Amino acid sequence: MKKFSVRYLAISGILIAISIILASNYCTFYITPAVRISFRDIPIIFASIYCGPLVGALAGLCADLIGTLVSGFGFYPLITVSAVLVGLIPGLVSRFLFKRSPKSFVSVAAGVFLSNILANMGWTTFSLHLLYARPVMELLLIRIPQYLIMAIAESYLIFALLKVTSRLDYTKMSYEQTVEYIHTITQRGSKLGLVRISELLKLLHNPEKKLKFVHVAGTNGKGSTAAMSASVLRAAGYKVGLFVSPYVVRFNERMQIDGEYIPDSELARIVSRIRPLAESMKVPPTEFELITATAFQYFHEHSCDIVVLEVGLGGEFDSTNVIETPEVATITAIGLDHTKILGDTVELVAKAKAGIIKDNGTVVFYGEDRAALPIIEEACKQHNSRLILPDFGRLQRISCDIHGQTLCYKDYKNLRLSLAGTYQIYNAAVVLETVAALRDGGWKISDKAVYEGMGSTLWPARFEIMSEKPLFIVDGGHNPMGVRGTMDTANTLFPDKKFKLIVGMMADKDVSSILDLILPKAKRVYTAAPDNPRSMPADELAKQIQGRGFQATACNSVEEATRIALHEAEESDIILATGSLYMAEAVRNTIETIKKEQQNA
Repeated sequence: MKKFSVRYLAISGILIAISIILASNYCTFYITPAVRISFRDIPIIFASIYCGPLVGALAGLCADLIGTLVSGFGFYPLITVSAVLVGLIPGLVSRFLFKRSPKSFVSVAAGVFLSNILANMGWTTFSLHLLYARPVMELLLIRIPQYLIMAIAESYLIFALLKVTSRLDYTKMSYEQTVEYIHTITQRGSKLGLVRISELLKLLHNPEKKLKFVHVAGTNGKGSTAAMSASVLRAAGYKVGLFVSPYVVRFNERMQIDGEYIPDSELARIVSRIRPLAESMKVPPTEFELITATAFQYFHEHSCDIVVLEVGLGGEFDSTNVIETPEVATITAIGLDHTKILGDTVELVAKAKAGIIKDNGTVVFYGEDRAALPIIEEACKQHNSRLILPDFGRLQRISCDIHGQTLCYKDYKNLRLSLAGTYQIYNAAVVLETVAALRDGGWKISDKAVYEGMGSTLWPARFEIMSEKPLFIVDGGHNPMGVRGTMDTANTLFPDKKFKLIVGMMADKDVSSILDLILPKAKRVYTAAPDNPRSMPADELAKQIQGRGFQATACNSVEEATRIALHEAEESDIILATGSLYMAEAVRNTIETIKKEQQNA
C-alpha cells in the first residue's frame, strides 16, 4: 500500500469523479418516487477492493462531500458515514475474509452484499428514520428489494471490471527493460524458502494449482532429463511446458511450450503484470522466485496439459517446490555441489533433494549413490510415496558417436538418443522409468512417442557439437560429477586424442577436483572468466593450471579465448569448452559471428 499510495490515490480520484457523475439525476433511474436505481456505489466499492479499504473509505467520504457541494443538496453527516462504510466494508471483506482469493466472485459478492446490508439497508435506513421520522420498517420494505437487486448487479459489474483490470494492471515494459529488471533483482541474492513465492502466487490467484507437473531435481543431469521428458510428452500429443535454469543463449529458454521459447512480448507482458504485485510485498521475491511465478502464469494462461519443472537449487526450499504432489517426482544423480547452501555431505544434499517428495506421490530416483539412496527411501516411506529405481543392469549402449547414441533398456530396443554424452544413457533410463510411471497414472504415451521424443531431444551445451573442422565441442559441466561425465565421453569417443581446452569456472566450485579431471586430456588450455560475478579470474585459473605443469593462456574474455583457440587450431584438432554453463552463450555467439565473418569475407 505504501509504495503505491500516490498511484492508488490518483485512481481513487478518478473513481470519485465517476461516482459523482453516476449520482447525478442524469444517471439515476427512478422506478417510483421512493425507489431509484443508481450505480454511484460501484466506483467506490471498486476502489475499496482494488486499492484497499482505507482508500475506499476515503473515496466514499470525498464522493459524498464533493457530491453534496456540486448538487447543492444539504449535508447530512449520518448519510456521509454510510458512504464511508460503502467504501470500507468490501475492502475489509476481500482482504481479511478472503485472503486466498481476494478478487474472486464470491469475495466480491460477499463484500457488496455486506456493504449494502450494513451501510445502505442498515445505517442509511436508520439515518433516514432519524431525519424524516419515518418508521424503520416502512423504509426497509421500500429499500430491501432495491438494494438486493442493486447488490446482484453491482457484484457482477465489479467482478467483470476487476477481471479486465487484472489484464491491464501494469505499466508495460519492453523486452529489454523486462530482462534488465529481472537481473537487477540478483542483488537480493538466493534466499531459499517458500514464504515469498507463496505470497506472490497468491496475489496471482495461484496459477500453479491449476497445472500438473513432472518435478525434476538432482545434482547433475536434471536439465537433460527434463528436456527428454518434455520431448516424449510432446511427441505423445500433449501441450507441454518446460521450465529450466540457467539459460544458455537467451533468457527466454527458461520457459518453453512445446519446444518454443516464450515470446519476448509475452515475457514482457507477464513480468509487467507481476512487477507491481512483487514490489507491493513487504519482503519482495528473489530473482528466481519472480522467474518461477512468471513461468507458472505463462503455462497457466496457455493451458498446458503438463509442465516439466526443473528445480533451481536443492529441492525442499526451492521456489518450484511450492507445487502440490506432482504426477512424478524425478530425482537424477546426486553429488556434491552448492555445498555452502545444501551441505558438505552427500546425505545432506540428498535430504535437500528429497524435499520435493510429497504425500502419496510417485518418485523415480537415479539411485546409484549408496549414501543418498537411504535418504530418498526414508522420505518416500514418510510420505507414502512409491519409489522406482532404474535397472541399469538392463541398460546397454549399442553405439555412440558425436551426434548421439543407440541404447537398449528393458523392452526398448535400438532406441536412438540424440544427445552424445555417454552419461546420457543413464539419464535416458531415468526418463523411461518416468514415462512408465506417467503411464501408470493414466497418461497415454505410446512407444512410438518415446522413440520419437528421445530421438529428437535438443539440449544446448551438453557435449554439443558447434563445428566439425576443427571439431569444436561445448559442454556445461561445472562440478566434479558433471565434468567426470564430460571427460568419460571425451575418452570414449577420442581415446588417444588430446584436446585444446577453453576453461572458465565459478570461484565457489571445486576447481582443484575439476582440473584433476580435465588436464590429463589437455594439449593446451585457454582460460577465461565467464560473465558472472562469481567467476574465477582468468589469470588466477591459468596460474593454477601452470602450477600443475600445463600450458595455459589467460584471455580477457570468453570470446577472445574462443577466437584464439580457433585461430591456432589445425583442422584435425579438437577444442572443448567446459567448466561452466555461463560460458556457453559467449562461445556459441562467437562461433556464429566467426561463421558470418567468413561468409562475408
